Order: sequence, then C-alpha cells, then structure tokens
Amino acid sequence: MTSESELQLLVRKRSSLKAKLTHFSSYMNVLLGCDTVSNLQCIELEGRLRKFEAIYDEFDVLQLQIEMLSDKPDEAYTERAKFEDRFHQLAAQARSVLTTARATDDVGSVASSECKQTGDSFHRGFIRLPKIDLPSFDGGYQYWLEYRDTYLSLIHSSSSIDNISKFHYLRASLKGDALEIIKNIDFKSEHYQMAWKLLCDRYDNSRLLVNNHVQALFNVEKLSKESCFGLRRLTDVINKNMRALKTLNEPTEYWDTLIVYMMSIKLDSVTSRDWEEHRSTLDKSPSLSQFCSFITLVKVVDSRGNKVDARILLDNGSTANFITQTLCDELGLPRRDTSSMVTGICNQTTVSRQSCDLTLESRSGDYKLNINCFVLPEIAKVPSLSIDFRSIPLPSHIQLADPTFFISSAVDILVGAEVFWDILGSAHINLGKNKPIIRDTKLGWIVSGSIGNSGHSSMLRQSHVCNLSLRELNNNLNKFWELDSVSSKHSLSQTERACEDSFHLHTTRDENGRFVVTMPLKEDPKVLGESYERAKLRFLSLERRFRRDPVFKERYISFMQEYERLGHMTETPTPRKPHSGGTIEYFLPHHGVIKESSVSTKLRVVFDGSAATTSGVSLNDLQMVGPSVQDDLFAILLRFRQHKFVISGDVEKMYRSVFLTPLQRPLTQILFRIDPTLPLKIYRLNTVTYGTSAGPYLATKCLVTLASETSNERAKAAIQRDFYVDDYLSGGESVSEVVKMTKEVITVLGSAGFHLRKWQSNSPDILNKLAVDAELLGSLNLSENSNVSAKTLGLHWVCESDTLAYSINTNKQTQTEKQITKRHILSVISQIFDPLGLIGPCIVEAKLIMQKLWKERSEQIPGDIQLLWVTFTKKLPCLNSLKVPRWVLCDNSIAHELHIFTDASERAYGACIYVRSVNVQGSSRVHLLVSKNRVAPIKPTTIPKLELCGALLGARLCTEVLKALTLPINTCRFWCDSTIVLSWLSMSPNLLKPFVRNRVDEIQESTAGYTWNYVPSRDNPADLVSRGLQADLISECSLWWSGPHFLSKDEKYWPKKPNESMKQDLPEIASSHFIDSHSLIHNQIYHNHNLTSPNQPFSIVFFNQGSHCLEKVD
Repeated sequence: MTSESELQLLVRKRSSLKAKLTHFSSYMNVLLGCDTVSNLQCIELEGRLRKFEAIYDEFDVLQLQIEMLSDKPDEAYTERAKFEDRFHQLAAQARSVLTTARATDDVGSVASSECKQTGDSFHRGFIRLPKIDLPSFDGGYQYWLEYRDTYLSLIHSSSSIDNISKFHYLRASLKGDALEIIKNIDFKSEHYQMAWKLLCDRYDNSRLLVNNHVQALFNVEKLSKESCFGLRRLTDVINKNMRALKTLNEPTEYWDTLIVYMMSIKLDSVTSRDWEEHRSTLDKSPSLSQFCSFITLVKVVDSRGNKVDARILLDNGSTANFITQTLCDELGLPRRDTSSMVTGICNQTTVSRQSCDLTLESRSGDYKLNINCFVLPEIAKVPSLSIDFRSIPLPSHIQLADPTFFISSAVDILVGAEVFWDILGSAHINLGKNKPIIRDTKLGWIVSGSIGNSGHSSMLRQSHVCNLSLRELNNNLNKFWELDSVSSKHSLSQTERACEDSFHLHTTRDENGRFVVTMPLKEDPKVLGESYERAKLRFLSLERRFRRDPVFKERYISFMQEYERLGHMTETPTPRKPHSGGTIEYFLPHHGVIKESSVSTKLRVVFDGSAATTSGVSLNDLQMVGPSVQDDLFAILLRFRQHKFVISGDVEKMYRSVFLTPLQRPLTQILFRIDPTLPLKIYRLNTVTYGTSAGPYLATKCLVTLASETSNERAKAAIQRDFYVDDYLSGGESVSEVVKMTKEVITVLGSAGFHLRKWQSNSPDILNKLAVDAELLGSLNLSENSNVSAKTLGLHWVCESDTLAYSINTNKQTQTEKQITKRHILSVISQIFDPLGLIGPCIVEAKLIMQKLWKERSEQIPGDIQLLWVTFTKKLPCLNSLKVPRWVLCDNSIAHELHIFTDASERAYGACIYVRSVNVQGSSRVHLLVSKNRVAPIKPTTIPKLELCGALLGARLCTEVLKALTLPINTCRFWCDSTIVLSWLSMSPNLLKPFVRNRVDEIQESTAGYTWNYVPSRDNPADLVSRGLQADLISECSLWWSGPHFLSKDEKYWPKKPNESMKQDLPEIASSHFIDSHSLIHNQIYHNHNLTSPNQPFSIVFFNQGSHCLEKVD
C-alpha cells in the first residue's frame, strides 16, 4: 500500500470517530434541555461517558499516524486542535450534569455521602464511596483551620441542611474546650448562627493561629535513629503547618532557608550526614521542597523496599554520578531540573537537564549508599564487544557483583570519584600475566584490567571521564581570558608532528596546480560502523524544515547546486551495498547556517564530521587535528598598525580550493535531493570539508606550503606572515609598494587555485590600480559606500577614516535587578572583543566584577555587584563612538622606540606599550600600541609583589611585540613607579626570596640590554589599566592614548629615579644564605647600570648575614 492510499484510509477512520463525537454532542444537547436529570439518566450518561473517553484514545493513535504521513503538517495539527477542543468541551458538560444531579440526590444524609466528585466516575463506574465522617475539634489551635474548612464544606455551606440539623452536627463534632463555648446555648434553630459565630470569634484569631503553627515547627522532636515513620511524621508536620501559615497569608515563600535549617537539625545522625552530602551537590541553598523531596526519597526506599538490578560502572575519573533515563523512569525517582554540561574525552560534550537521588544496595544486601545522579539518555556499553571468558578461571569462592560482566550490555549507572574510593576495597586477586585483576568492593567483586590478545583490542579500550561545568558560562569565559593572555612558546606534540609528517608525505599538486591532500588519520577507518541511516534521518529532518521555510530551502539548494557545478562534489553512480565488506564509507550529516550580515553568502552548508557511527566512532575521532601554522591574531593586528597604507581581503572558498585524494572520498559522502519525491542521491565531497577536525589545518597548511615553494620573497613573506585562516591583512609604506606586493600575492595564490576577494584599503588609489587589472584580480567587491565598516577579524576597521572602532550593544539587555544573572553579565562581556587591549582600562572593571561573582556560590547577584554592573553597562555604549587611529607612526619616521609602562593596585596589575617614532626633522609621535592587565589574586598579596607581577607582564608583553613587529626598533625603555621593584631588579636574584627571585630572574633575562626607569605615578598610564577607567572618560584621556607628556619632549626632560638611599627594610630579602661579595658587587654594578643613565650615581648593597640587614656602599 502506498503512503497516499494509507493516508486516505486513516482519514476515513478519523471521520468515523468524528461522527461518534457528533452523535454524543446531540445526546448532550437533549440532556441539557431537560429540567431535571433522573437517576436512571445519570447511570446511562456514565456508561456513555466511559465509551466516549475511549474515542479519544483511538483518535490520538490515528491522528499521530496521519501527522507522520501528511505533507501538510499544519492542517493536521489544526484538525487535532479542533477535535480536542470539542472533546474536552463535551466531557466537561457531561461531568457537570452528573455533579449537579448527585448534589441534588445527596441532601438526605451527609454520613452516607455518595460520589460527589463525578469527574472520575466514568473511570470507576457507578459505585458507592466510603462514608465521610464528621470532623471533630477539641479546641487545639493547630487543628482549627482543618476543622473549619471541612465543616464549612460538608455542613455549614450546604443549602439542603436546615439550621437545626446544622446545630446538631456542630455540637456532635465538638469536644473539650471548644464544646464549652456553645454548651449553654439553647438548642434552637435560630441560635445556630450565634453558636457558629462564637466559635469563629474564639478560634479565627490569625495572630494566635500563626503563633501556634510556628510553635509546632519549633517543637518538632529530634529523630534518635533512622526511621521511615519518623521521617514521614517530620514531612507531615512541615507540610501541614506551612500550608496553614500560607493560608493565613504569611510570606512562607521566603522562609525556606530558616525552615530547612530548623528541620535538618532534627534529623538523625545517619540521615543528617546523607543530607549534607546531598546538599553539597546543589549549586545554591536548598529550598524547602528539595529538603522534603530528599526525606520522601529515603522514606520510599525504606518503606517500599523495591529493588531493581542495574549495571554499574565505577569511574574514579568522573567528577559526577550518572543514571540513564530508562532506569530513572523505571524506578519512578523524583527529579530536579538542572542544566549541566558533561565534558568527556576530546572535549566531547552533552547536556544533562535533570538530576535525582537514589540508593544503591549490594546484591547481598549488606551495603547501602545514597548518591545524587545526573540523568543522561545513555551512558555507555561495557564491554563494547562481548568477551570469551571461558579460558580465564575464576576462584570458586568469589561472588561477583555482575556475574555477566563479559557480555556487552548498557551501563545503567556511572559512579564517579565522589564515592569511588568509599566503595573500593583493598583485597584483590591477580589472575596472571595478560589477565585481569579481580578486586573487592562493597558491592561485590569486580573484574578489570587486560584480557590479553584480542582481535578487537582497540575497540575494548575504554575510558569514561566526565566533568561538569556551568552551561555556556565557562566556554565564553575561557574565550574572554584567552584573548587577554600573552602568548607562550608552544612545542609540537607527538600527534602534531605525526600530522606534519603525513602532510609532507602525502600532499601533491594536480595538473591545474591545486593541492591534493590526505586526511591525517590516527586510526584505521575500519573501526567506523554504519552511518548511512543516521545521515538519512538527519536529512529527512532537514526536508521537514524545507517544507516550513521555502526561503531556507531555496538558499540551501542553490548552495548545493553550486557545490556540484564547481566540481566540489560528485554524484556516485554505483548503488550502495550496505555491509558489503569492501570500501569503508562514512556519511556526513549536514545542516545550514544562516548569516544575514554576510555580503556574499547568506547561507552556508556545514557538514557534521562528529556524528557517531553504530560503533560509536565518528570521522572526526579518526583525524589528527594538526598544529596551528599561522601567526596568531595578536601578532597580525600589531603589524596591521605599523603600515601607512594597508589592504585586506579574503580567500574565496578556501577549504574547497583544496582537493581531497580520491582514495579518501568515500569517507566524505553525503545524502541530498532537491525534492522529496525523488530518490535520495549519494554525493562524494571532493574537497577539504569544513566540519571535519583536520579541515582548518589542511587548508592553512597549503597556504603556508605554497608560500615556501615560491621564489618571490616578498609574496612569500606576505603569505606566511599576513594571513589569519582565510583573511589577508597586509600593507606597506607607499601605494606602489602595496599594489606591487598584492599583485604578486594574487599571482602566487592563483597558481594553486586560491582566489582573493572582498578587498578593502585605506587608499582608494590602491583599489583603483588593482581594479584596472580585472583579468588578473578577478571580480572585486568594492564598497560603494565609503562609510561602511569592514569587520576585520572581529575588530571593526573604518576604511575611510582609517580608524579602529568597537561595536557594543547592550540596549537589548534589560537592566532590571531580577534579570541580572551571571549568564546575563557574561553575555554582555563576551561582546567586547579587544585583542590589543586598546580599551583595557574599561575592561578591567568587567574583570573585577567577574572575579567578585566567582566568589559567590549563589546565582543571585548581590546588590553591591548589581550596582557596579548597572553603572558599567550604562556607560559601555560610549565606546561605540570611539575611533582609534590604526596607524601609530609619524610620516617618514627614521627611529622607533618602545616604551613599556607597568603598574599595580590592590585590585589589578597591568602593562601598556607605546610606540615613539621620530622623523628626520626631529618631530616625534607617541601612540598606544597594546596593553594587557590581570586581576589581582583573590588571596591577599602585597602591593610590591603585584607591582613586580606587573613588571613581569610588561617584560613578557614586550617580548611578544618585538617578535610580531617587522618594524626596526632602536630601543626599549621600561618604566615603573615602584622604587621597591626597581631596587629588586637592580639586585642579584640570589639575594631574594623565591617568589620575588623567580620573577626578577625572568625579567632580568628577557630585558637584558634595556633600561628600567622611574616614572612618577601621576605620569604612569599603566595606572589606568590597573585601576580602571569608566567608558565615558577614556576617549578624552590623552595620558592613555598618547602616553605621558614628557615622551614628546627631548630626553633630558624625562624623569630620573629619585636620588635616595636604599631603605634598610627592603622586603623579600633572603636571610639564610651566604653571599659571595664579589658576585654581588658584579651583579649590582651591572643592573644599576641598566636602571638609569650612565651619569647617574648608583649604590652597591651588601647583605650582612649576622644582622639580617642591608648595607649601602656608594
């Protein structure tokens, strides 16, 4: 039967159900027209209602099948909505008729009450419910509200009971002090209301009622031992009194912390310990509902004792415990909502949205353990393949925790490091060489270790390492700190060297000059399982989106058709034979990424190389990632600021300009068709694919290799030095130089099929001269609007004014106190992309706020931090108007100096570097080049130590800047306003304590040949980056942008170090070492010479071991 005919049959069946719905509606219209409904009619209605309910179940099944087959899902959903609305309306009418009829029929006797709640009557049939006994009340205030509400519902509010009967019921329900209040009132009909009023006047005293219920909470008895009944009583007392207090309009929603503390100290010692362990897993103070849920869980486990066998994996590498969704559902465990990211090997992540508590018990029943688990759809299969264990004898006296451990099956629970060592015993039995070890645990004996030779050995090596982090926050925060870091030396790992060797060994060029590469694999593709079905399901899901979004479909098909037209993918004519045992295949799922801001490509198709096959291994799992072969963004932007004339562009379809060897193309196959009525087609991707682990390395490595192979030195340097992935940023000192260099780069790249486009320049002459060579350059994407900002690697470069600009928008972020969370704060901070630290004084405020937040365990932001944040974000948009000159030099400069200023405060420390350029006329220009800062450690540290950390940061930053610039630097001068730090730097490191010694040693080594100078604090621009500056003030701060005024003057006007004696109490001097005076004098002379000018007097300091002081020698 075809899908179309099957759909028509289902629609006809649905029509039959709709007819039954109409028939029941007609019956209800007749019944509603009757003045009264007899008992016989009620019985008939209940019978019809039971059958009517069954109609919905049939409809739900049919409608679900229709929705799956229909190509018009919106119409199907509308049909469902109409049916459900009509069904529930008729069911409500029927229940209302039954309720009214029963209420009229039950006026004869309260004690023999029939089923008044007929909403469920059609489930149970027409039956008599148990009698409802009258409530009793003895005058206890804690019972008043319960008694009053019950009595009002059964007796007082009933219009079918006369007053004399109500008076009788009232007297019969009272005893003790309550009865004494109305005992002497005459038993007459007209006195009932007076009796009820006297009772209410006495006990409806809200103040006394509140006091009584609060006192009941304080008077809860402490549990002396583990008891499910005691825990049940504790839960009942909490719920009863808290509900009563809420009824009395007390703000109980704010009492959780107090009540949880009061009740937790009432727990027995064992339960109290379990509660504290459970509490430590919570991100914030537990709520009362969480406390009650915990108690209820213990009660359920103890009282019902239901036990389910489960397979547990012990993993001391995991920082959390996990349970599968299936087992959690089977046990019916209460769950808490959460959002925790689980990170495993190679940073593979998944998200757990729920957690629960459960009790583990050994098979022998002599050990129990309460743990908190995060819920995941699945954990793992252990072992991944079943093992033949017959050749390995097990001791007969051993009782295994899992007798079927050798059979491959799913793990139900993963127990992490939190309780791993508590479970693990000390006894173990070694079964011999290349055989496993049997180890004792409190859950029974377990088997672990090697199983000797196996054809599947590579498949059996498993490691499950899980770590939890706050969702998204840590990822964004890591990026924020990475931008702020100073680069360090990186040596190639063994895997990276293997990747490099693979590239050099297997890379070739085709007849057109294009690179043909081989994916660097670290494992044989044979470990890949089936991937076709998963790719098919993903594509069918994509087609459903096509139906909903025609514009998306049109762009997607256009992209793929261009892909095929350019020869970047080819249809495979050979029909596929699943499990044929021949060529290893892998099918890449794919999806579309929309970027409306893109000028050239609004939609890009991205391929998912991380999709796992049936063996659990993906294509990306097999690939080596490879090292970074280009300069980092920091270095490229520094060089971008040294040129007078600059140009930028990017490589068109850079990844797809590199072809993949035909032998590996079966590993990059996709499924696609332009219409659902057509059969699915298999295409092989012929080029390097974005979405694969090795893709970025292969593409960028081809660029670098191309540069190394050319004999054109200028083009070679530009390609090796001025590319960041596919973005090109370069420049020179004249228009002709830039034009000539660009043409040479275009020629070299063109020889390998790389084409540059999207050109921008600060000089129209450069673009005009390049545009003349249309055949050489290809199509130019020249901006018609000169005011358009070209986003350069995340930093905006306004070509016309040749300035750098920032784009920060916090208008969409509401600033109400209730909505300010850690996530909100980080989302705003992550918009600030400042790789050169040009707005460092503003960013330090954000860093300080983040540091304060990270001290807070609660997600709620304290009031003082909220105020700081609101003030910060209100002024942050002022940076949108900031324009920073890109070029930092003067015209015709002949000398270039770097001036590095360092400083620290109790909150942060930092360094900033200025370029001072001088031309032939002697005129100079000083401009900020780069800055970095760090927040002071949370642990209190002295200001001199922080000043030394600032000096070290400045030394390291200077090293990176010198490495990045191609500009000839005549000298570097370091400036610091701390005389203590300058004194430390003038000494031999051996005289100092370890913290200071290590840093002084590195600074002296990296700044050898340069001078350290004193600068007054008022002239130190690093003071701004260590203390912070509000965003509305930074644009007008000349000290920040141009440095201290003395740098623009002759050197003789520059500040000198104060000519004062060294202090006798210089801190951090080592006191337990013998010092070689000759070595000391030599080092002292050398370092003082570097500190100041040659004409300035210096001091030699000796260390006196006996008196532990410093002695000055001029």
